[in-house]
Amino acid sequence: MNEKQSKLLKEVKCLLKDIDGELHFRLPHSSKRTDIRDMLEWLETGEPVGNFEVLYDLEQESENTEGEDNRDGFWNSPLEIILEQPDMVTQIMLKLDQHHGEELIYEPLICEVGKPFYFTLSKHRCQGELEAFVILFCHYLRYMEELNWEEIRPENVDNLIDDKLIYSVAMCCESIVPAEAVKSETHWHINVALDDILINSGNPDVGIIHNGIRLEIDENYEPPISPLIHNAFQLELDNDNPLFFFETENEYVLFGS
Repeated sequence: MNEKQSKLLKEVKCLLKDIDGELHFRLPHSSKRTDIRDMLEWLETGEPVGNFEVLYDLEQESENTEGEDNRDGFWNSPLEIILEQPDMVTQIMLKLDQHHGEELIYEPLICEVGKPFYFTLSKHRCQGELEAFVILFCHYLRYMEELNWEEIRPENVDNLIDDKLIYSVAMCCESIVPAEAVKSETHWHINVALDDILINSGNPDVGIIHNGIRLEIDENYEPPISPLIHNAFQLELDNDNPLFFFETENEYVLFGS
């Protein structure tokens, strides 16, 4: 490193420390302070840490798999796979109460990102992408009060699949997205929501809810979702924040806000 680069690095470190100090007074619970500290450590040691370590690993993974396409079948179009396997979808819908996923919902007071949520399903609890997607999308429909699981019965399940599941998925624009885009989008939404939750922590209507139970959290809280994303696609409706369905090392995830 030459003298000019060394001087510039020193100025960057000073600037980051000043920003951290200002955030400490304005937004002491801001999760951006963690990013700043991680960046400072990276500059000091030369090795990425925290979120930067995850992003670096994802970039390395993308480079190592460049030219390979493992997003065939389901990952090209979930709607087509649902339409091609109606009997399997019917069985999944009829067993939602026994094979449901988990729900993690952020409930800020007034927030530009709305109420971010993760619906997750461990891989050992399902038989693949189709089952995971149907289960998690049905969590979303129930959350939006568009599907009452208690009303699903053998005599009406086919109609509910057509009118609720297939119709809702068909209304969305599907697109494959890179892991980095999913990571960036989810990270921003949950950090903004977390800041608002911590600032308004005295309000009983504010918090993070896991399967109906309010969690005790601080500014360092991170959702228990694996950061290593393998496959992902986006479902988007006009004028709505997009949904992301993705696969990690351990689970399938549906994220929205």
